[in-house]
Amino acid sequence: MNLRLVVIFSLAATNIISVPLIAYAISQYDSDGFTIFPTKSSDYMSGYRAGVIQANKDVQNFDKIGGIDSRQERIKCTPESNAELCSGFRDGYSHETMDQLE
Repeated sequence: MNLRLVVIFSLAATNIISVPLIAYAISQYDSDGFTIFPTKSSDYMSGYRAGVIQANKDVQNFDKIGGIDSRQERIKCTPESNAELCSGFRDGYSHETMDQLE
């Protein structure tokens, strides 16, 4: 067998196997269906989850609260939030409102 053909076949087999693994690693979900970002801290993930939950409540009450501003600089965090928790909250809130209101 030609050495070039073996190398090409090996690279193709490696790519076929690694692509699904990468896709799986990027899109993991916890038992409640929330997205898990493996490289983020637990504070970030707690904030992200809280942001998604709050966004769902706000979207359900859209007319009552007079609209939603999903720009991250406008999203308020609680005073006791640390930087990671607040960053996660803003990302979760922003992502969820954008998904729901599209």
